[in-house]
Amino acid sequence: MATNRNGESFCFTRTGVIPALSEYLADDSVNPMNRIAVPDCIASVGTTHPGLRDECISVLTKQLEAYRANSPELNAFVISGLDKLKAN
Repeated sequence: MATNRNGESFCFTRTGVIPALSEYLADDSVNPMNRIAVPDCIASVGTTHPGLRDECISVLTKQLEAYRANSPELNAFVISGLDKLKAN
């Protein structure tokens, strides 16, 4: 992930990045405030590469299943990622 001049974050949307993002997102030892950018990156991969959309939805859905252990902020970003992917 990187930040542009306006402070907006963006992700590198290479197809092989999903496992690394998934692992980082699920790692409870990482500060939740550092993890909140990951759902947007995953959603970017899924929208840039439609063939990976279902995998991206699966990763975010799996993380949301741990909503009780997640911070409310992380849950909100996961839900936002699912919304960007138009998950049902």
